[in-house]
Amino acid sequence: MNNFEYKPEKKDPLAAMEELKHGKFSMTDEEKEQITKKALAEGKDPEEAIREHEERLAKATERLREKQKEEAISDLERDMNKQFLDKNKKKESE
Repeated sequence: MNNFEYKPEKKDPLAAMEELKHGKFSMTDEEKEQITKKALAEGKDPEEAIREHEERLAKATERLREKQKEEAISDLERDMNKQFLDKNKKKESE
């Protein structure tokens, strides 16, 4: 049985907000160290474990960017519809 327990580092909330704002997830040195220790304890290649984690972070970043793109498109469509409706209401009242 394995005694190693993975505990992700608690990030500064402001730093986490900046990551989300800029659309990129990253791995801290402490997280790399924990992943390395866990991989060694399980008899796995630590570099491969870090590479797999980086791939998961890259996929999460990609999903975040896609979501941000979809939200931007929705916001644009909503604004355009509002402008169209406002213009039509103005024409009707004339």
